[in-house]
Amino acid sequence: NTSTFTGIVGGYDVYQKNYVCTIETQTLVFDDLINGWVSFMSYVPELSTSLRGNYYTFKNNALWKHYDGFVYNQFYGIPNTSKVTFVFNPQPTTTKTFKTINYTGSNGWKVQGITNDYTGTDENPQQPGLGNTTSTNQNLGILSYDQGYYVDPNSGVQYRAGFDRKQNVYYAAIKNDSLSVAEEVITPGNKSTGLKGQYLVVTFSEDDFTDRTGAKQLFSVGAVYNNR
Repeated sequence: NTSTFTGIVGGYDVYQKNYVCTIETQTLVFDDLINGWVSFMSYVPELSTSLRGNYYTFKNNALWKHYDGFVYNQFYGIPNTSKVTFVFNPQPTTTKTFKTINYTGSNGWKVQGITNDYTGTDENPQQPGLGNTTSTNQNLGILSYDQGYYVDPNSGVQYRAGFDRKQNVYYAAIKNDSLSVAEEVITPGNKSTGLKGQYLVVTFSEDDFTDRTGAKQLFSVGAVYNNR
């Protein structure tokens, strides 16, 4: 198979003071202050330029002005969803149980998914019928603060099934949603004991429920864990 390389589109974003580089279908941002790439962008321009303090791109024979108005994360008339993936890896050589996750920032962030490190592959020489085995734990996600809101119909008490908020910090328990593997011993309550591993890979994304075109800020993320 052969592919056609259409070139690189580059420009300077004077508003954010970053260089914007588009290669095929990916747009990346380079920051001179840290001498590194800082973000992927959700738009793919045909050309980009800055003029008199404003940043513009061309798409489908039209000129588009960025950072204009109060509609966020919408490019060329199409809404997009932001997401950020973090790796929690404190004490890298120690196996831990990650219990909760937290963040400071805006309402409207959810956890799209959480996974931990793989245990590796075993050949099962005594039980070849099982084949090679490997396992990882996962969490299917955590609802945002507004997404998870509900009222108990019996008591009338309000609850949050996802992130809750205390002193402007959003936090939620990490529940293990993994399927059991062959010969695994299931202990009572293991569905709510968190995820075990040396590290976690966590993907935050915007929900489609909370102020869809509003600004969403994410200042910091963290996790509470126990050494085992």
